[in-house]
Amino acid sequence: MDAPQEVRDQGFFETLKYWLERTHHLVREDWVPYRICLLGNYGTDLSIKREVNRFLRTEDPDGTLVFVKFGWQRGELRNDLDTEVIVSILDGMMQLFQDALLVEELDPGMFRRAGTTPERKEEKILQFLDVLRRAIGVSN
Repeated sequence: MDAPQEVRDQGFFETLKYWLERTHHLVREDWVPYRICLLGNYGTDLSIKREVNRFLRTEDPDGTLVFVKFGWQRGELRNDLDTEVIVSILDGMMQLFQDALLVEELDPGMFRRAGTTPERKEEKILQFLDVLRRAIGVSN
């Protein structure tokens, strides 16, 4: 919900797009919490991972629950899914997708072909948003 008001006024999925296009902030402005999340998610044993997940679930540091409620209030999200299901889908898919975007930036070619252009990155973001819209968005 920290997006500019004019972005939020465009709706839930436009706000998601805004943040996905700014994923690079995780390695520039917010690099310490991002690295801690990476270590907690990928570089620890199950007991520590459980604690990281518990913290994320109880504290909601990214504000996902509030954001989901925003989407519901705007009538953009399915109302036949439990809140926790949508929050879980959104948290999990966003985290993995943003990690993939950042890996390309930090270590080009590590998992995929090197040399992703800005146009290709934008195309990937739009495709990802389309998948999310189909999963949790209302049908038109």
